[in-house]
Amino acid sequence: MAVSASHPLSEQDLDLICEVSRHTPEVAIILTKADLVSEPDLAAIVSFVRHQIFRQAPRNLSILPFSVLQAFEPLQSRFREYLRDRFVDGREERFETIVGHKVRTLATEAWAYLDLALVSATAEDSARRDLREALSRERREGGAVRGEVRVLIRDLETQARTAASERFHAYRGEVTIALRRRLENASPAWKGNLADTTRRFQSWLAEALSEELSRASGRGGESLLHFLDDALAQAHRAVRGFQGRLAHEIRRSLGVSFEGARFHAQVAEPARPDIRIGKTFDTNVDLLWFAIPMPLVRSWVQRHFEKLVSWEAEKNLSRLAAQWAEAVSASLEGLAAQTLDFMENELSSIGALVSGASDRKGEIRSALGELEALGRGVSGEGIDSLSGTTRTPSRDRLDATPA
Repeated sequence: MAVSASHPLSEQDLDLICEVSRHTPEVAIILTKADLVSEPDLAAIVSFVRHQIFRQAPRNLSILPFSVLQAFEPLQSRFREYLRDRFVDGREERFETIVGHKVRTLATEAWAYLDLALVSATAEDSARRDLREALSRERREGGAVRGEVRVLIRDLETQARTAASERFHAYRGEVTIALRRRLENASPAWKGNLADTTRRFQSWLAEALSEELSRASGRGGESLLHFLDDALAQAHRAVRGFQGRLAHEIRRSLGVSFEGARFHAQVAEPARPDIRIGKTFDTNVDLLWFAIPMPLVRSWVQRHFEKLVSWEAEKNLSRLAAQWAEAVSASLEGLAAQTLDFMENELSSIGALVSGASDRKGEIRSALGELEALGRGVSGEGIDSLSGTTRTPSRDRLDATPA
């Protein structure tokens, strides 16, 4: 994970480290832009980053200062050696370690739900009734949460449309100048009649405009992706609030801590928009090439081409702005749907566990035992949490009642 040495470890960085750590034990921090700080400051930053990570999720991660400048070749060599050592020379060993880590993570999460079901199964009827009422209340009041998410998405969509229009409009002069320079260099080689010249121009324009607008699309699109980052952060906050309320109700009703599933939002980067070129002439004037001597019209044709370049640049930049705005909006809508679906699925899953748990005590205990055996088979220790602690199903819950 890349972190800038000039702005080390934001709250989002720490959250991402914890999230990634659930999926793999192979996590390292690449401390970029090391050339911007002195050696003593860099050492202090490394120490600070290591302390912050250990405080958030007690793990000793590799921290590799890095710079792309040639003077920092030793840092680049160390980075290459790290990759070679961890992922090339020890590939099979690392693969087994990573697979085991994933299995333990999945087993731990499944264990938490089954443990909740077993607690519910052995609890008083009044406790289960209180929790079911709390779940129903959360579902009824979920309309307000859904409304907040929708308002947030609509606001970000509006901001994205405005930003896209402003961003791509700002590229008009730059793209037009670049195209006119390329036209000036290319057009002297276009020999022949008006039809030939027009075909050469259309072919040239399609290629040149595609290259210039692709560069503008890449830069402009990157500037819009922060709206997805903002939406993702807001979605995670909404889910954390929702899960906090659920955890409070579960603790109040059953006296047990429960974190629930992790929210995994998939935000796909928008696809690159296409570029379309219009007709060179409004009429089929190029068909009259035999009646129009090119030496007489070359200057007029050249001016027409220059105007057309400006028009095509403006038209396609407007299309790019609209298409990027639509693409970002689609990603935002998808994120909103994932957020709301996750909340609904969590309510349904917990509700189903609580409702039928009392009749399935034996089945639940058996599944918990299988998960514990699976965890031991993978690690030799048992189901472990992210922090590295070993979790074992409560024996009083497993053995309280004959299966």
